[in-house]
Amino acid sequence: MGFRIRVRLQVSPYHPPEGYNDWQTRSTWPWQGSPQKPKFDGFNLEYFRTVDKVVRLASDLGIGFEMIMEAWGFEYPFNQRGVFLPEYEGLWMRYLVTGYDAFTSVYIWTLMNEYEYYPDGDWRYNRAAVLWTINVHTFRSRYEFHLFFKYNNLKGEHRN
Repeated sequence: MGFRIRVRLQVSPYHPPEGYNDWQTRSTWPWQGSPQKPKFDGFNLEYFRTVDKVVRLASDLGIGFEMIMEAWGFEYPFNQRGVFLPEYEGLWMRYLVTGYDAFTSVYIWTLMNEYEYYPDGDWRYNRAAVLWTINVHTFRSRYEFHLFFKYNNLKGEHRN
């Protein structure tokens, strides 16, 4: 029996109130372009080669990952739906699931960390957020080839 580690696939370089991480020594931007001038229709293959190595090594070592697909909903680009369009979101999710779901180290897919929270730390019911979760979960499930768990952050429920 191995360990389970939570992994945010789009790593945030910024953590308020401290600011930027001092431990990051290279870019963790997964798309082409940059955060200032993104190209969401293509991926940073150097970044994903590193992810590939880590996921492969974790499989060899018996370590399991919870893969968090969209990090925090209040961080860029996920908080800018006029920029990060549904077409880009679909491309992102297909790329992640078809690339990593077959690895034995991927135990759980989480759509978004704390999607129902807001930057002020308060929780508010948001019908649009709940519908988004259901739609994205359904979309993602179409591309899964195997499944250990289906995880839905909605109410913290684990569903088989």
